[in-house]
Amino acid sequence: MLKFSTKTNYRIVYNVQRVVLFSMRLFRRNTSNIRVVRRGLRWQLNLHEVIDFLIFFTGGFDNTGVRAFTRQIKSNDVIIDVGGNVGSFCLPVSKQLEGSGKLFVIEPSSYASQKLRTNIAINDVVLRDRIQVIQAFASSHQKAPLPEGIHASWDITASQKHQHHCGVLTSTEGAITITLDSLVQRFDLKRVDWIKIDVDGYEHDVLAGAQELIRTFRPNIFLELCEYSLNEHDKSVRCVIEGLSAMEYQFVGMNGKHFGKDIQKIEDSIPKMGTINIFAKPIETQS
Repeated sequence: MLKFSTKTNYRIVYNVQRVVLFSMRLFRRNTSNIRVVRRGLRWQLNLHEVIDFLIFFTGGFDNTGVRAFTRQIKSNDVIIDVGGNVGSFCLPVSKQLEGSGKLFVIEPSSYASQKLRTNIAINDVVLRDRIQVIQAFASSHQKAPLPEGIHASWDITASQKHQHHCGVLTSTEGAITITLDSLVQRFDLKRVDWIKIDVDGYEHDVLAGAQELIRTFRPNIFLELCEYSLNEHDKSVRCVIEGLSAMEYQFVGMNGKHFGKDIQKIEDSIPKMGTINIFAKPIETQS
């Protein structure tokens, strides 16, 4: 299977996106604010946004990752989603939950969290009741500085973009800084079954603020690994893997490939200037 850099993936989508948007404009179709139904979910979309466009065009964003995740969860799981963006992960996952199943979704961007709340609000009340949104920046401690901006938009019309993943900075106005350990206390959680982390290089800091949670609840973890994003924050894939390995976690690819604690194999599986999603699982629960 071919593996591309983040920028190459962006350019592939961008070229398709331009053609589709041009065709829609020819027929005077609205492209910046439309409401659609995809795979049983309602979405309010701006088709100039890459994530929104992929939801419109393919039914979801990172469909492979969402499918891999939902195959492993149980209907009553308690899940923390760090980096909720517009809901492309939490909304399809919420459809798999019932009973005591709950999603706590953390998103620091005021732009993305507003879109997230809108997409949740226009869906069925049963789904809405399963999702708790917190506009916050998850970090290693509660006094960690709140970044003024977070890359939470991938608008193809924007003039200034990240040099590698092409994201656009958005304001964190209205957000607070939290740790996942403090989140457990705030909502008096008695268990956490899963943590999903996709935070463009802040993964190590998120995990550093979840040490008590991890020791107490031993959750499964689904996270994105990207060397260049972590390097921007003076961290690395190696330090993320070493930290979880020290807490007796081992690693499994989305295709079921077992990496164990082999850091080199994990690093070798990441495309140059690209990303992978990987499962970290507590060793004592392995079958």
